[in-house]
Amino acid sequence: MILSPQIAPESMGDYVREQWARLFGAGRGAFLDLGAYDLGPSSISRPFLAAGWSALLAEGDSYNFARLLSGVHSAGFARRVDCLAAAVLPIAGISPWYTVAGTADLSTASKDWTHKPWTASAHYLPAYVAAVTPADILARFGFDWDCVSIDLEGVTAEVFNAIPWPKMARTRMVVAEAHPDILLPTLAPLGFEPLRADCVNSVLIRTTMP
Repeated sequence: MILSPQIAPESMGDYVREQWARLFGAGRGAFLDLGAYDLGPSSISRPFLAAGWSALLAEGDSYNFARLLSGVHSAGFARRVDCLAAAVLPIAGISPWYTVAGTADLSTASKDWTHKPWTASAHYLPAYVAAVTPADILARFGFDWDCVSIDLEGVTAEVFNAIPWPKMARTRMVVAEAHPDILLPTLAPLGFEPLRADCVNSVLIRTTMP
């Protein structure tokens, strides 16, 4: 697949929302955002929330979770949005965590990710956080999510593979920080195909519902 030009992070959420409305209509739905960050300009889910959607927003970094929670309440989303303060990982428990304390810099459960060219200059501090699995989340909040976003620095593919996608019968769009070659072996048999992909994100849509 030929990669598309990268969309600026602050425009990605608007792009995804516009494509949803174009393909599936302007109605409301439910959004599952794993790695929701701070609900700022680069948020994938915020344009959906502004359009009246409900959501579960999961964020493992304590600094960004505080900003996320504040943003949900200040925007008037609180009645239809649940916020989960936990890292989402393939294995539940107490997980190592690497963060630039007191800043909005991206944090991760992957030590290797802290040595990437775009992160190597940051001063990451080791800590531990409570981690839940996708199965934990789905057991508590259900499987009925129209759009799912997975943006978990260094562990997106692992968490994607831990989701029981055949049970996600309502999901019609998946946005993930991963190449479509990682996503399609699982999602293509369920009726998904790529809508676009760049060097950061892939957007897949379901063209055949179960």
